[in-house]
Amino acid sequence: LETLISAKIASDRVDREFSELGELRGLVISHAVCGFTGAMPPTGVFVRTSLNTSLGATHRFSQTLNAIVVALITLALMPIFSYLPQATIAAILVVAAVRMTPFSYLKKL
Repeated sequence: LETLISAKIASDRVDREFSELGELRGLVISHAVCGFTGAMPPTGVFVRTSLNTSLGATHRFSQTLNAIVVALITLALMPIFSYLPQATIAAILVVAAVRMTPFSYLKKL
């Protein structure tokens, strides 16, 4: 469900066509493959999708580049992150979640 919501919001932000059926087919296939291979099933990443759409990224490679940058930053800063209190990390996550919330959609609910 979260993957569908993330994809729908992202497609609305960049004025692209969104196929729920295509998204569901991809999720079913990927989850089935993960089940047989023991891999972790994929999910939508709200924060990265929100960052890419807010910066105007429209190409699929933007997600790959984003993942590479996040991995490099994580590897470089992990020793520093280990000293941060969990409350600080929680506050960072809450701020990120609030900043990516499309309040116009909440008003429609």
